[in-house]
Amino acid sequence: RAAQKAVERSEQTMLDAQANVESIAERLGDSALYEPAASDELAAMLQQQKQAQKTMEQAESTWLAATEALEALTA
Repeated sequence: RAAQKAVERSEQTMLDAQANVESIAERLGDSALYEPAASDELAAMLQQQKQAQKTMEQAESTWLAATEALEALTA
């Protein structure tokens, strides 16, 4: 039961992280962000994108480990 909850929690975390990555990618699609006056904002957005991708990768690893643990219990 605890293993199933861990899978569910990690899956939700992964989905939230993916939504964040997609949101940042959408904002990076705004051409105004690439104007010289917005260089600080662009740099901040790129940093956010890097962190969001790292968070998503970590969430995927956690989900994979939880899924493998659950499968081992049910095998």
